[in-house]
Amino acid sequence: MREGIFFGRYLPGNSYIHLLDSRAKLIASLLIGSAVFFAESWPKIIGLLVLVIMIIYLAEISLKVIVKAWSAVWVFMGFLMIFQILFTPGTIIFEWGLLRITKEGLNLGGMLLLRIILVMALASVLTFTTSPVSIAGAMEILLKPLKKIKFPVHELSLMMTVSIRFLPTLYGEGIRIIKAQRSRGAACDRSGITGLYKTIIPVIVPLFAGVFRRAEELAVAMEARCYHGGEGRTSYNEYKYTGKDYVAIIVGFFILLLAAWE
Repeated sequence: MREGIFFGRYLPGNSYIHLLDSRAKLIASLLIGSAVFFAESWPKIIGLLVLVIMIIYLAEISLKVIVKAWSAVWVFMGFLMIFQILFTPGTIIFEWGLLRITKEGLNLGGMLLLRIILVMALASVLTFTTSPVSIAGAMEILLKPLKKIKFPVHELSLMMTVSIRFLPTLYGEGIRIIKAQRSRGAACDRSGITGLYKTIIPVIVPLFAGVFRRAEELAVAMEARCYHGGEGRTSYNEYKYTGKDYVAIIVGFFILLLAAWE
C-alpha cells in the first residue's frame, strides 16, 4: 500500500463534498450510516451502494484510494462473511462433509459484507474531505447541549481529533519499522504461526514505544501552551450553513426514512 494513504488522512480539494460544512457532513454521514443498518432488503442495500458511489464521485476520490485505505481489514471482513455463510442454518445449497453452505447464510454474509463496505466508504469520504480540526469543531458544536449536564464535550472532541490524526502517523511509523528491520536482514515475510509471531512482536514493541513517546510529547506540548480544557476557549474557524449543507442533511434524513420504511 502506498505510504501516506490511510484512513484518517485529510486529502485537500475543492470538490462539492470538500466545500460542505463539516457539521453537515458529519450529520449526513451519521444519517446515511444509520440507513445502511436499517435497510433489510437487497434493493435498499443496492440503492445505498449507488448513493455511496455517487458521494465518492462528488468527493473526487478514487475508489482505489478507499480500497487501499482499508486494506488491513479485508481479511477480517472475509472471515466474517465466511463465518456467516458456514454457520447460518437454513436451506442447504451445497454440502461436503461438515461443510454446509445455506441460502440464508449467503444472503446474510453478503449483506453483512456490503454493509461494512458502505460504512467504511462513508467514513473514508468524511475523513478524506474534512480536516481533523474541523471534525472536532463540528462534534463540539453538535454536542454543545450536553455541556448543561457537565459532559466533557471539548475533551471528547479533542480525543477524537487526536485519535484520527494519529492513525496515519502510526501506520507510517509501522511501515518505517518494517522497512528498517528488513534492511537489517529481518525476515518479515515468514508464514505460519511461528513466523507470524516472529514477525509481529519485533514490530509491535517499537511501535507501542513510539506511541507512548508521541503521547508524552503531545502532553508536554499542550502543557507548555497552557492548555487547561475547553472552558472559555473560542473557535478559530467560523461555521456557517449554506444551501448545499441543508440539501445534504435533508437528503440524509430522506435516505434514512426510506431505509427504515417497511
